[in-house]
Amino acid sequence: NDDGNDDGDHIEAGSCDDGKKSIEDWVKVCVPSTEHEIALLDRCVAAGCRDGVSGKMEATVDGMPLETSLNCLQSIKDACLGVGRGGEGGDNTRNSHDKIRMTS
Repeated sequence: NDDGNDDGDHIEAGSCDDGKKSIEDWVKVCVPSTEHEIALLDRCVAAGCRDGVSGKMEATVDGMPLETSLNCLQSIKDACLGVGRGGEGGDNTRNSHDKIRMTS
């Protein structure tokens, strides 16, 4: 965004490069939060953007309902943090991809 306003839609250059970041820090900085993703999609629809598959001005992502898109983001976070594999996220035995299959 070149209008001089900080709308929160960017990551500061070097924010992931200091060599001191943990995986959790990288996920927080590099994977959008649910709130951020919803707000971004709402702004896109309000600006006249259309879904890449349906061609409709609606809160969907490439033909997927927003909930499915958010589940995909959560699965990325889970995979990075080891959720479902006994990693840092806990002892959950479910594969992170199960959430996507259940909602698609």
